[in-house]
Amino acid sequence: MSLALAGLALLGSRFVMVTDDSEVVRQRDVVLCMDVSGSMVPVVEDVLDTYLALVDELTEERIGFVMFDANAVTGFALTDDHDEIAVRLAAARAELLGEEPVAGTTAPSSGSSLVGDGLASCVQHFDRPDEQRARTLVLATDNLLSGDSIYTLQEAAGLALECQVMVFGVMPRGTQAHAVAELRGQASRTHGDVLLLTPGEPTNTAVISRAVAAQERSALLATAQERSFDVTAPGVLATLLGLAMATAAERRRR
Repeated sequence: MSLALAGLALLGSRFVMVTDDSEVVRQRDVVLCMDVSGSMVPVVEDVLDTYLALVDELTEERIGFVMFDANAVTGFALTDDHDEIAVRLAAARAELLGEEPVAGTTAPSSGSSLVGDGLASCVQHFDRPDEQRARTLVLATDNLLSGDSIYTLQEAAGLALECQVMVFGVMPRGTQAHAVAELRGQASRTHGDVLLLTPGEPTNTAVISRAVAAQERSALLATAQERSFDVTAPGVLATLLGLAMATAAERRRR
């Protein structure tokens, strides 16, 4: 009889499980946001190698690519076709190593390397704003503003925070200390950081991929309430088994 009572107690406690299905795991978006102003030309290949290494580590994410100088242009929208991502990044490498600036990114009257505007534009490339998703933006820039921007870096970081976008900076090693400190401070507001890129050496993209995985866990926890369900089988089984054992014992006493 004690087993039956234990089963009833289990049923009364409403034992709950949470699903961890692949649909939730794939709720991760990453936008690669690249400053293509003249001062970034020496590290173009290194930045793209860093992006390709990151894409290799992030195997299930939707990934998009945006380039900016005075204006931002879309390299490709968010997609989970990783073969296409590799092809498009290779095409971007060829374009960026050419003699002409990327079409649509320049506006002499506004200046160049408008980092705040570039970051704000990249934040707005995340679609599905109403869904609970992990959103990471990888911003490659030396943070050397030369012109009049609409958004300051602080305002753009605030927009990222409002849209629940984590910002990681990738900056060339040797960038002015104040520019690094400013970007690191704004990235930290979004729970991101800054990685320093040494030309010719790989960047530790594992830092970013681990942060993306951490965001995934946050998304899972946020949706746990909606995806939970009561587990009644253990309680029912224990109750029935306990009743059967009690009935058998009663018959033996007779």
